[in-house]
Amino acid sequence: MTTRAANATNVTSDDLGRDEGLAQAEIATLTIMFLVTVIGNAAVLLAISTRPRKKLSRMYYFILHLSIADLCTAFLSILPQLAWDITY
Repeated sequence: MTTRAANATNVTSDDLGRDEGLAQAEIATLTIMFLVTVIGNAAVLLAISTRPRKKLSRMYYFILHLSIADLCTAFLSILPQLAWDITY
């Protein structure tokens, strides 16, 4: 029983079935997705914020809320997955 417990602590990434090449590709893809999402939505928020308040139509408010929701998705979904993949 102690031999089995000692072997369980010496598990490598190869024993877990992780393909390092695939993991690097996933990390690169998630990084690109995160950066494009944050930069793109920040640009949209900046463009909407520079417009005069009295000229904002319903469509601008709709785009504003979509951009905020997309940023929430990026920070609450993509970023934790990226952190998990990097530290795994």
